[in-house]
Amino acid sequence: MISPRKFRRLPYSTQLRKSYRIVLDIQRHLRQAEQPAASAAALLRVAAEFAQDDPNAQEASTRLVALATAMESEEALANTVFERLCERAAASLEALCGIAPADWDLLPPLTNPPNDSSPNGALTFSSAPPAHIAEIALYLESLRSPFNIGSISRTAAAFGCRRLYLSPGCADEQHPRSRRAAMGALEMLEITRVSLSELRTIQPDATIVALETGGTPVGEFEFPRHGILVLGNEELGIDPTTLAAPDVHCVSIPCHGPKATLNVGVAAGIALSWWRTVN
Repeated sequence: MISPRKFRRLPYSTQLRKSYRIVLDIQRHLRQAEQPAASAAALLRVAAEFAQDDPNAQEASTRLVALATAMESEEALANTVFERLCERAAASLEALCGIAPADWDLLPPLTNPPNDSSPNGALTFSSAPPAHIAEIALYLESLRSPFNIGSISRTAAAFGCRRLYLSPGCADEQHPRSRRAAMGALEMLEITRVSLSELRTIQPDATIVALETGGTPVGEFEFPRHGILVLGNEELGIDPTTLAAPDVHCVSIPCHGPKATLNVGVAAGIALSWWRTVN
């Protein structure tokens, strides 16, 4: 890492961009349970000192000082506190540098969920397996967006589902955009590629619920305790032959605004929320 002396000689705009990279590095170290570089705090203080002279950078200067102070403190601070300080500093620097963050700039989540029952108020991490709700699985039929597959995987894991089935026509769940959107959820699910007919043999007693326009409103449908939620292609929806099958129940999410459709990932979250509520 660059020395504070050399950092002082950099142009102000370069200092800001370099500070942004330092904050991101600190975040990555925290996510990997590693100690950030000892000189990082000193560099952030130098950047904050120069930013004080910029009327547009007062907020960024304050946030850089807060982050540097936290790093230098001998008190045990939770990872979530450091991460929040990093996030605020990064947002201020992005605004100053004219950086437009994209979804691939997001960092992976902490390896394990925090548990606040540890002594002295410091957070520890538990390796306990996640709890699951009743047997609700998802079947994705010909989804072409890796991002949507990753997003739905994350939603499924959040609602306690354990199985995700992909039709042969789905995009690769291991695509970088899918893995980025999933934020670690792919490893929490049992993922299998099967056709719907093959799935019927795997789970012959499961009720199949298809989320598509023109069906029973989700608020009026009696969701079963066990079942499979089917989500269709982003443009064409669920195959008509699937919807016509006698064992398939079609449900819809009522839209009351000028837009009559939802992103498939958003629709999955709404449907799982309704299903989770009745169970």
